[in-house]
Amino acid sequence: MQMLVDQSSLRPPPKIAPPYNFNIGAADIIVVSDGVLDIGPPAIAFGGSPVEELDLRLKQNFLPTKSITIPMNIPVISINGRNVIFETGIGSSKIFGNSGGLLQNGLIAAGIHPGSIDAVVCSHPHPDHIGGLCDDKGNPRFPNAAIYLTKIDYEYWTNKLHFESSIGFAVRIVRNNLLPLRNRITFFKDNEEFCREYRPFLRQAIPQDIAAFGFTQVMGSCISLVT
Repeated sequence: MQMLVDQSSLRPPPKIAPPYNFNIGAADIIVVSDGVLDIGPPAIAFGGSPVEELDLRLKQNFLPTKSITIPMNIPVISINGRNVIFETGIGSSKIFGNSGGLLQNGLIAAGIHPGSIDAVVCSHPHPDHIGGLCDDKGNPRFPNAAIYLTKIDYEYWTNKLHFESSIGFAVRIVRNNLLPLRNRITFFKDNEEFCREYRPFLRQAIPQDIAAFGFTQVMGSCISLVT
């Protein structure tokens, strides 16, 4: 990757999953860690499922039974001299415990400087996907990056009419990260190619019929690399 920095002058990162490198054609990809999210007891995380069945399945897969934890892995793609990161993790929010929000350290561990990122692609603006766009003062953590997401998601998750609803806490986090960057945001639509300057790999939103609580319709889309 053409984004490596001299790590000797940087503070050593805490213990997190090490970066993982691989290639797809001309794309050089590094997967970095944002840490781990603790989403709480299985009975709450998977509401409606029998406790006994949850306990059994977790044990069968060598997973803890008292709390569900999710590793947060974020890909950084370098192609044609451009660097793109997909998602930015939970940021400074502690709604999922104290073990997340380590993306900046993950980048340092991979030898990647945040200023070398040209674009941030957000599949959807939940706090654990866009929480790392800005610091607590609204300053961009990726000062040179354009931001890509869908307009319908932006409008829904920044609407202050949701403040008093069950998602009010999430909307506040989203607003703190997206509103300061509004002039950097480019909206894309389903089935629309974007980031055309990154040829031969384009980013495309592909609609899927997926229903999930807390997700707007477009959140059922996935972002893919196409030639």
